[in-house]
Amino acid sequence: MGRAISSMGNSQQSRIQSQSPPLTVDFESRWFHASVLAACLAILLLAMFLRPDGNGKFYIPGTSHVLPELCTAKRMFGWSCPGCGLTRSVVHSAHGRLGKAFQMNPAGPLFFLVFVLQVPWRIWRLVGHRNFEQQSSAIHPVVHFFTGGGFAIVAIVATLVQWVFRPLWS
Repeated sequence: MGRAISSMGNSQQSRIQSQSPPLTVDFESRWFHASVLAACLAILLLAMFLRPDGNGKFYIPGTSHVLPELCTAKRMFGWSCPGCGLTRSVVHSAHGRLGKAFQMNPAGPLFFLVFVLQVPWRIWRLVGHRNFEQQSSAIHPVVHFFTGGGFAIVAIVATLVQWVFRPLWS
């Protein structure tokens, strides 16, 4: 009887495992490249579409509608989070106002650059250059740094560093 219960437990366990495969992301799939491309294009187009007024507010062009404060921490608690000013910084970067972008959040231009560099890279990968790693191993680490996780990690670390030291220059 003990064997039957043990056997039934294993059967149920294997059925549950077969019903829920582990969640994995294929970073080389066309779907992944297309998704990253779409997200980056949406962010860049929105950043170019919004109209900054110079006082930290953004308007939808052709209207007087001001976008609300996006930072939940600032709205609820009155203090800035590491990402405060990041949206404004990316929008100013899209409009070519790098001085204002650095003033809003010094990491914003880095994130903007990450988004910009993703566009040609993802298009290039989507049109069939999927075995890039084998074709050009000498340049691959540099390209991967700017289009993969390396540069994004630098931007995230820059966001945290500027948050820690921001009170010193504000």
